[in-house]
Formats: sequence, structure tokens, C-alpha cells
Amino acid sequence: MCKALEELEERGRQEGRLEGRLQGQIENKLKLIVKKIHKNKSFDQIVDELEEDADVVQPLYDFVLKHIDWGEDEMVQKYLENIE
Repeated sequence: MCKALEELEERGRQEGRLEGRLQGQIENKLKLIVKKIHKNKSFDQIVDELEEDADVVQPLYDFVLKHIDWGEDEMVQKYLENIE
């Protein structure tokens, strides 16, 4: 295989790994937010415990509140579909 094609394939693999890691981080945060909401924690407590900026947590928090009746896996799947 020519060098250019190998480089394109490698770049594609790297992008795929990065996307997978980012999705994993989002999934983890969503699941933590769900658990903390079920423990009746406030938004400010959740932000503090996640050690994130409120601007990062707010869209995740709002999505969870809107779809709190969904299961965690369904919630994660739908959120990831919406950001793609």
C-alpha cells in the first residue's frame, strides 16, 4: 500500500479513537449526573463534585432532567445521537 493511503488510514484511526474517548467521557458524566440527581443533589453540588465548569455541565444536566424517565443507556445513546 502506498505511504499516503497508510497515513490516511492512521489519521482515521486516530480520529476514531479520539471520538470514542470523548463519547466515553460524555457517557460517564451523564451517568454521574443521573445518579446525583436521584440523590437529590443540586446543580451547584453536581458541578462542584464533577469539578467541571457550569457551562460544561449545564447542557448535560438539562438533557438528563428532560429525559429522567429514560434508562441511562437510552439517555446516553440519544444524547450522543443528538451531538453527532
